[in-house]
Parts: sequence; C-alpha cells; structure tokens
Amino acid sequence: IVMNPKTGEILAMASFPRFNPNAYSQYPVASRRNRAITDCFDPGSVFKPFVAAAALDEGVVSESDVINCENGSYVVGDRVIHEAQMKHHEELFFPEILKYSSNIGIVKVAEMLGKEKFYKYITKFGFGSKTGVNLPGDIVGILRDPSKWRRVDFATMAFGQGISVTAIQLITAMSAIANKGVLMKPYIVKGLVNRQGEIVEQYES
Repeated sequence: IVMNPKTGEILAMASFPRFNPNAYSQYPVASRRNRAITDCFDPGSVFKPFVAAAALDEGVVSESDVINCENGSYVVGDRVIHEAQMKHHEELFFPEILKYSSNIGIVKVAEMLGKEKFYKYITKFGFGSKTGVNLPGDIVGILRDPSKWRRVDFATMAFGQGISVTAIQLITAMSAIANKGVLMKPYIVKGLVNRQGEIVEQYES
C-alpha cells in the first residue's frame, strides 16, 4: 500500500495471489479477497514506534533517557522476554530502542506508560477499529479489552505480538506519525468525472 500521509489518499495497493476480474468465477474465493483490507496479522516490531510515540507524547520518557535492557533477558510474570536473534543489549538510549529494535527496551517503555494509557493511544492510532476506507471487507482486527490482559500479554503487545492488525490499519497509523500526529481516514477514490472529464464529485478524508 502507498498512502499520502497528509490526506489519507491511497495511491497504490497490491494483493497476492491476484486474479483476473474478467474471469471472476475461475478463481477461488481466497484469491479474490483484498488481503490488504481483509486479513489481519500480528505486526511484530513495526508496532514499536506507536508505543514510543505514546511514551514521548505523555512525557514518561525523553530522548536522553537510558533504558536498562537487562543483557537480553527480562522476567515478566512467569515468562522471560528475550531479544530477537538472541541479541544482548545492556543500556540503550531511548532512540536506540527503535534503532536496535529492542524487545526488552520497548516493554520497559510500555510499563512506564502504563496499561490504560497504552490502550488509549493504540486505539487513537486506529487499532481495534475499522479504518473507514471505501472498499469492502474492512475489519477491526483483534484487540482484546485491557481488563483481560495478563502482565505478559501487555509486555508482548509492546513489540507487536498478541494484537492483530490489517495492513490498511498499519499504514494509516504510521502515516499519522508522518503527519505530525493527525490520523487521516484512508480513501481509494479521489473523485468522479463525467464523460467530458469534468469533476462532478470530489472526496476528501
């Protein structure tokens, strides 16, 4: 998906496997759905910038803060959180949490933010809701009520596991960061023209 972050205008979108609309009935249902809109998945580490943005906005961290990343192992409840590829980080400045994609670092940032504010911000980014894009199949994804989160659920959500999002939700939310925090509703049709090429209707986010 390619989106203009300032307007929500979708400039390009592709999905695979593809099908020929002129031979619609010759393809299975799975090939005919627009996976960018209809399918959800755990986003993984691309979710970390939303946690970081929330923490900065709330003032619970600053760019100069140093986070102890526990040399690669951090106990949360009855589980141990590790870094990806078994990396071992000691102390990292807050921006380095994203630079090195530290699971433990972002978990600690989320804990400083707190469960309630974490939930408030990710819903403001549009997760857990339909985007409103003018295409069929728009879904809410999977975001459980925070009252049902265990401590380890909260921790793993900080690095994008235990929450399921759609590709259209993800790019819409990331575009809000690029758009200075303003979330735009994505749209696929910019307007309608008549046979003379005159604009008869124009859509905006």
